[in-house]
Amino acid sequence: MKDGRDKRARTVYFPLHDFLLAEHLERVTLARGVTLHRRAPDFHEAQLKELGRQERIDIKSRIAHWLAVRGPRRSHSSSSVANNWIFALWLVRPTRASLHHSFGVFDTGTETSFARMLTRVVHNRFDYQPGPFTKDELRQAIQKFRGLMRIGSNSRLGLALSLSVESTWVHRWSPGILLAASAVESMLTFTTNHGGATARLKTAFSGLTGSNAKERDAALLRIERAYGKRSEIVHGRHSSPTSAGRLKDLAAWSQILRDLWNQVLARPDLLEALQGDDATRKCFFQSVGAARS
Repeated sequence: MKDGRDKRARTVYFPLHDFLLAEHLERVTLARGVTLHRRAPDFHEAQLKELGRQERIDIKSRIAHWLAVRGPRRSHSSSSVANNWIFALWLVRPTRASLHHSFGVFDTGTETSFARMLTRVVHNRFDYQPGPFTKDELRQAIQKFRGLMRIGSNSRLGLALSLSVESTWVHRWSPGILLAASAVESMLTFTTNHGGATARLKTAFSGLTGSNAKERDAALLRIERAYGKRSEIVHGRHSSPTSAGRLKDLAAWSQILRDLWNQVLARPDLLEALQGDDATRKCFFQSVGAARS
């Protein structure tokens, strides 16, 4: 007896704005059910007519690559998958790659859907490296993307990922800094006791991102300076006197967040530990000398 559920699959296509590859690749598999295409899919005019004139021009002539996410008809996870891909690219190198629209096409070809995305990455001129992605950078992004896909959305690390991704969306420097700082804190805390929390966080970051004493000292100085800027905002003050200075403060936090996630995704032991409880996290940090008692 059938359970009445419609099990037809659908593919959601995302045009990748400002994403370029140095080498010509027609189709790349990023993960199960997720592919990168150079050629644009065929859409019904009913979908395209919902776009503005300039949007139609962009879709038809200026988009070089598309992301295709295939899954169950009633699944709402395709946007999360697409955002993880953009975030993986951002972890490799912050460019202007972003998502603006999505187009859903069901297997029968008789039903389609269209949506405007509200998750455009906001680009900081002090945290921007232009140019097409090389084949090696694409490989790195695929590895990071697969690591991100293994993080449960309802897990503790999943919340840190959500905060991290959202820190790249905001249009104001101050919430961007606070979101990035909150993401770092959510990854590196291992107790609800607030006494010495800031010192523990700084020690954990420097211990994880520095491979020797000199690098750890530099990392500690970097997180101390950035955390000072975060504290200024929390206490109702501007972190720097000029607009450029505030964007540089945001860029510093973005780089700290990028460095930390790159460590997490490169180390299965760290990835596992951060998805555990406080005791598991504390044990791990102490085992690698990245925590104080």
